[in-house]
Amino acid sequence: MLTVGIDKVAKMPYTLFKNYNDDGSAGYCGRGASNSNQIYLTAYSGNALGMGANNSDNVIYINTSLNVGIGTTAPSYKLDIRGKFNA
Repeated sequence: MLTVGIDKVAKMPYTLFKNYNDDGSAGYCGRGASNSNQIYLTAYSGNALGMGANNSDNVIYINTSLNVGIGTTAPSYKLDIRGKFNA
């Protein structure tokens, strides 16, 4: 479930994502401060954040320890890459 609205203080649009049980908020998508052009996609405390592409879930995953996984949903390091890559 999601809620779309306008932040009353910053006067900016936002989307609020509810968790599966609808007993709290899981995350937020919206702009930063009113004087900023930044876009935020945030998982609230206790929630991980996953992003996918091409019909794949969790291509990039940030766990609650703030470790980033590319190709894994269980990153053990600040940056944990599974699969082939070039550097």
